[in-house]
Amino acid sequence: MTVAEFKRRKKEELALQKAKPLQKISNNFIDNTIVNSNANAIKTIYYLASILEKMEQLKEVVENDNALLSVEINTREMLKYTNMTLPEIRRNFKAMQETSITFINEKENIEEGLNLLPKYKFVYGKHKIEILIFPRIANMIIDVKRNYTFLNTKELMRLKSKHSLRLLPLLQKIANYDEHVGKRKRMELAELNEFFGTKYKTYYEIERKILIPVKEELDNNSKLTFIYEFNYQSLGRGRPRIKEVVIDVITRNIHQAKLI
Repeated sequence: MTVAEFKRRKKEELALQKAKPLQKISNNFIDNTIVNSNANAIKTIYYLASILEKMEQLKEVVENDNALLSVEINTREMLKYTNMTLPEIRRNFKAMQETSITFINEKENIEEGLNLLPKYKFVYGKHKIEILIFPRIANMIIDVKRNYTFLNTKELMRLKSKHSLRLLPLLQKIANYDEHVGKRKRMELAELNEFFGTKYKTYYEIERKILIPVKEELDNNSKLTFIYEFNYQSLGRGRPRIKEVVIDVITRNIHQAKLI
């Protein structure tokens, strides 16, 4: 989904939540995982979700302030799964620990804050990470992963660029359009900057710094890639200016894709 679509959905959810006793009012790290598309943050959240969603304790425990889930992570497996380095993993866990989420109980007029990750411990000699996490937060992390369930996990983890990680879900969404709908997306400069979290002033900067390297990375690592072209608008005299970029999705079979 685009950033505009994401914001619109969050606004609609917020409107619905106002009728509920418990309302989330601050969720910076998890929201930024999607909106700002930090590559390693997405991978960390995704990997945690893949572990948490299998935990029977999470299905049985009642969400409350006192309950904490103990989760053990095999460092070697996480490194292999995410293609991240140990310092990158450590930085992301630290960022999670330094982030709190605030809730407000409108019915009882109570405000409460929970740490995204109350405790983490790297046990280097045993190649494991031990964390404690609130069930409520664990369920929110699982919800983030559901935004990417339509993607091939291995393809997602191969990508290094945050722009590639941002574009791949959009390409998949377009690829899933009805067969009678064209598999393309039109985006003007302002929308491109909003989508990728950039402030480029020209389409040529977008092309050089985003479209070309992202296409190269997806060509080498994903069954989904794209081609693009610029649509021009004539303003009378002089050279026509670029009006928009048109992105067409290409779905390749396993033999065409240059998978690692």
